[in-house]
Amino acid sequence: LVTEYASSAEAFETATRIRDSGDPTAALEIGFDGNHWLLATRIEGRDRTVRAIAERLAGLAGSGLALEQDESAAWWQRYVASLDPATAHESVTIRFGIRPRATSALVEGLAPVLAALNTRVTALGATPAVGSVLVRLEVRDGSAARLAEVQRVAVDLAESATILAAPPGWKQGLDVWGASPAGLEVMTEIREQFDPRRTLNPGRFAGFL
Repeated sequence: LVTEYASSAEAFETATRIRDSGDPTAALEIGFDGNHWLLATRIEGRDRTVRAIAERLAGLAGSGLALEQDESAAWWQRYVASLDPATAHESVTIRFGIRPRATSALVEGLAPVLAALNTRVTALGATPAVGSVLVRLEVRDGSAARLAEVQRVAVDLAESATILAAPPGWKQGLDVWGASPAGLEVMTEIREQFDPRRTLNPGRFAGFL
């Protein structure tokens, strides 16, 4: 089931109703394509069961698209591809992590805060159940300094913010992992013990470890 909404708040409210209904879902995603907010609900199982659940959830979600089999698979492939960091080109892709119950507030607060940095959200995918938000950004007048500003704001907004894709020149000298994770000192000690010469993926982990 794919349903469009006027705002992220409406999409999140509907997602909560669906989750609280008790009907099983294989995936529950809130997306933004630069123009529209949507709620995508995937249901799996036997045909009769899927149809019964879809009918009940459609009553909660409102009018939308009911896609089956190949059409459904193709839609989910396009959705995943729209946020694939490998296709970001000149855009910036950031993965945010936050407590599940705070996902809605994070998503609602992103656009106005980033707009102040001349940065626009062009695509977004949120998984409320796990507090994960993947965002593709258009950074106008982009530079290493501007990306560092965006990262500082991102780290302040969420519990974690990892830059998955950005133009190479912008990332130079920037720790794309953002805030150092708990246990970094232990990981550093392990690195010193087993790979003191930094031959395995040097600088690829948080803190340039």
